[in-house]
Amino acid sequence: MRVPRKTLAVDLIRKAVRPKVALPATPLSGGPEGPEGPEGPKGEKGETGKEGPPGSATMNGFKEPCRVATTANIAIATALNPGDAIDGVTLAEGDRVLVWKQTTTKENGLWIVGAVPVRATDADGAGELRAGTTVRVQEGTVNARREFTIVTAGLITPGTTSHDWSPITQSGTAEITWTAEGQKSDVITVLHDLKLEPKAVQLTLWRSEATEVAVVPGLVEGSKSATQFKIKAIGSIKIAAGTKIKVDWTATLW
Repeated sequence: MRVPRKTLAVDLIRKAVRPKVALPATPLSGGPEGPEGPEGPKGEKGETGKEGPPGSATMNGFKEPCRVATTANIAIATALNPGDAIDGVTLAEGDRVLVWKQTTTKENGLWIVGAVPVRATDADGAGELRAGTTVRVQEGTVNARREFTIVTAGLITPGTTSHDWSPITQSGTAEITWTAEGQKSDVITVLHDLKLEPKAVQLTLWRSEATEVAVVPGLVEGSKSATQFKIKAIGSIKIAAGTKIKVDWTATLW
């Protein structure tokens, strides 16, 4: 059907003047928040980290320092009373003492000085001592400022388990002689208390009677053991019989 021109013109005018509806400046608020959805599945468990290097700083690895350490086998009941002397130090009530050179090694351990000596409370029960447990000694002619560690494998039950303590480092002086003229000295044996074969032995020439002669001390290969090692010296030229040199040595466990 044909639309009259007049009607078409009116419709065009209406569309041209129709007002535009302004949108709100901010979005309209939505409806109430919907219920929380179900929890999603858990992710896969991560890989376990690598185990760290072994060390002695375990929960029972380091003990409180001891005032002194023994230098020989003792009768504990009568040698750890107030007024007794250990390694040049007069003991007082409550002093901590490392007893480590007992013939019966289950008696070794950390003791408290008293009329009746007792084991230290941090070292008197099963599991409180083990291989690697370490203690520092504060005083003494021989043992001042030395550290000692348990070298017996496994857990220790004080009073029941036989176990050995060892200084971590030990030093001394040895004298080497030439009983016959030549460049090589006699071989001498040095005893130590480390209880294990030392990892390293350092030798330092202390004094030589061989004037203006280069002398080099050395460790005899294969001679290290849990109780001793052997050393010798070599001169740059032949050295007279009877010549002596002194050598400082330091042996270490680690």
